[in-house]
Amino acid sequence: MVKAGLLPLLQSGNVFESDTWMYLDPIVPGAHPLDALALALFEQFPAKNLTMLRQDLGDDSMRELHLYATILARRKGCAQVVLVVDQFEEVFTLTESEQERQPFLDLLMTACTKRDGPLIVVLTLRADFYDRPMQYPALYTLIVDHLIPMLPMTLADLRAVR
Repeated sequence: MVKAGLLPLLQSGNVFESDTWMYLDPIVPGAHPLDALALALFEQFPAKNLTMLRQDLGDDSMRELHLYATILARRKGCAQVVLVVDQFEEVFTLTESEQERQPFLDLLMTACTKRDGPLIVVLTLRADFYDRPMQYPALYTLIVDHLIPMLPMTLADLRAVR
């Protein structure tokens, strides 16, 4: 739904100046969400190899995603950088290690809550997994404060976005 509906709407400017924003390729967290995030950034930072990006994201400061988004925004001359994390429930179902899950969540929360930070994070999360973020109170509060429930797209909706 996000790739067929929300992203095209944003990219065409249906939200104030959203057509000027920079859009990272959407990620699906899988078992190793930090690797998925590094891969999305790799396309924008080809001078860095994946190992370097992954190490940067693993930095204890949890500011690296914010810093990368800030660099991208300045480089592209835009106010916002959008990261879509599709199938966010995979962070809770496929990511087995809390040592991998928590830093990923911390990176997202730090980057999207930085005052005047450029990163906008869009999460897609199936309704039957809404309880999983409750285990992380700060994340849960962010999600609840910004939650926009959406019904599945109808066949007519899907045809309209083609």
